[in-house]
Amino acid sequence: MQHQLVMLTYGLDGLIESAQPDDTSAAEKIPVIIYTTEADEAATKAKAAREADKHHDTRKVSRTASGDTQDADSQDTAGTAEAVEGIAVLKRAIPRRAARAARAGARMAHSAAMFRLRRAGLGWRSSRGCSHRWLRWCTSLETMRRGTLTEVIRLKRRSGCPIIVTGGTEVGHAPGPFSHGAGYKVDIAQGKCINRYINRKYRYIRTRGDGARLYRDRDGDIYAREPSHWDILVT
Repeated sequence: MQHQLVMLTYGLDGLIESAQPDDTSAAEKIPVIIYTTEADEAATKAKAAREADKHHDTRKVSRTASGDTQDADSQDTAGTAEAVEGIAVLKRAIPRRAARAARAGARMAHSAAMFRLRRAGLGWRSSRGCSHRWLRWCTSLETMRRGTLTEVIRLKRRSGCPIIVTGGTEVGHAPGPFSHGAGYKVDIAQGKCINRYINRKYRYIRTRGDGARLYRDRDGDIYAREPSHWDILVT
């Protein structure tokens, strides 16, 4: 009987390969049984389990990283949207504030100011019945700021009291950048109703050097109670 050399290669994957010399004919090849032991099967299963766990962990990490990225992107998108909305609000608010300031600082002719006063139900009084700006005994509203006149009209609406304007931009008042002549001040006559309203609604802040008690309203305007009238500074 002729013997042939058979080479066997064993691996942990459970397979045994066989090889024979190339010059051996098919009839002379020796059959080889491919088999695995129980230990080999256990090792193979353990290896497969490790590979599966490794693959699962890789997918989990990938999903977590993707979720974190999506959360970060969502937060960034939300923050960007809020910033854009805030800028848009400012763009709308700033022109409106500027427009209000421009309207408040607009200068009015005496006739236009008188029309607004009478339409709102306010009175006007001059010691000699005149409105000439350069005569101190007159009561002029010439070049008065629109905001100053508006504040007096609002005072009547809020208080429900009779309001009579007794001093405006005419000469004879103390000078200064926020004076009567500059259009920032107006005088109104005292009365029980308006006196009670200012004393109750506005906050007393101090007494001026000339003895006038000063009150401030919610807008920051100052009301000075002088002997015969209220001297109002509208800022």
